Amino acid sequence: MLKVYTVVGCLVLIATGSCKIRESKSPALVEINIEKNVKNVKPLTICDYQGEISYIPLKDHSIPLKVAAISDFSEDRILVSDRQSCLLYNSKGNKIASIGKRGKGPGEYYVIVNMRFGPDNRIYLQNDRFILVYDQDGQYLYQFKPDVNPEVSDRGGIMCSWAPFNDSLFIGQVSNDSGTEKYKAVIFNATGKTLFSVPNHIFLNIDRFYTSGFNSHADIYNLRGNIFFKERLNDTVFMVNRHYGFEPVYHFNLGKYGLPKVVRESVTMLNEKIMDYIGIEYVMESQQLLFLSCNFGNHYPAKRPEPIIDKEFNIVLTHYPGRMLGIYNKSSQELLFAEPEKTDNSLTNCGLKNDFDGGINFYPRKIVNDSTLAMWVDAYKLKEHVASKEFKNSTPKYPAKKIELEKLANSLSDNDNPVLVLMTLTTN
Repeated sequence: MLKVYTVVGCLVLIATGSCKIRESKSPALVEINIEKNVKNVKPLTICDYQGEISYIPLKDHSIPLKVAAISDFSEDRILVSDRQSCLLYNSKGNKIASIGKRGKGPGEYYVIVNMRFGPDNRIYLQNDRFILVYDQDGQYLYQFKPDVNPEVSDRGGIMCSWAPFNDSLFIGQVSNDSGTEKYKAVIFNATGKTLFSVPNHIFLNIDRFYTSGFNSHADIYNLRGNIFFKERLNDTVFMVNRHYGFEPVYHFNLGKYGLPKVVRESVTMLNEKIMDYIGIEYVMESQQLLFLSCNFGNHYPAKRPEPIIDKEFNIVLTHYPGRMLGIYNKSSQELLFAEPEKTDNSLTNCGLKNDFDGGINFYPRKIVNDSTLAMWVDAYKLKEHVASKEFKNSTPKYPAKKIELEKLANSLSDNDNPVLVLMTLTTN
């Protein structure tokens, strides 16, 4: 398991070159013991958590989205991208504008790495190393390059994970691709200039410089006005205080299931042995609950009765997809994992069983606000589910909602854009 450092960071003010240590009283650090709860697996439903499900179909199809790969939400708008196009919708799913287009000219992009609503209601869209800025109507304004490694002019990785910090600043992760990066995060303004840097305390003797989703992903989210930060391969969630210091609030104890440092330092070993460990892919939080999307790998509790041989990659598949949804209740301090089903149906084999309207299982992908989480489903898949015997024979808690879902699915065509599925926690 990676060593956890609970030091409130020394913040480097790049603009002046000075280093000012600002310590504050850290909040109580909560340990969430995953090792002891790996087998605490139970059937969990949406109604177990007083959840209410609603659907928002994206109604304009002039630009078809292959998949809803990334999204963001404001109070009344929705931003959706399949990494090749970016569309802006209102809260009812009506299209407002297309944001930029593919190309090499001003305001154009060839790949969308990340995107967010930011200060002044503007839209910030990352194209490789540059962030393109658009107004609230989708008109291109300017672009800038974040100063990822302000003290190293000949090197600077792609900052894939970043989010608004306040009304004028952003916070972004510095990907530790070399294993020896000086900083783990930076605070920068809307021109890309780094104003504060947060020191890195986890150093690795990596056998070669490499960039991967393991290194370059961090969850950065806002809960009740506080910013939280967790890197994928770090076992700690930090809260960023008003002095830009990182204060640890949650520590995930993976024990023997945690990825050893020696494996992380070898690209070859990481690729070969990653399935032997449990990884936390991303974290989401409401006022009362903490949602953990975990990859159980070889520890996945649902096994195939007959293994499948993948001839293309020469591997034997003995497990169904290894995603497990963990839910930690802050009040009871109980961690439960939603029991998966032995099926390849991605709509019903993991996550919260839909006893609300008989629809697909809910597996959260994005935070909308303090009490609402979101996921997406392809229109044709939703139609297939509603047409299935499983749906027709279901007896959800709200039969009228089942009828509404059936009407919605029947109104869709197979080629429609994905449908947004929201779960609102009514007793949060």
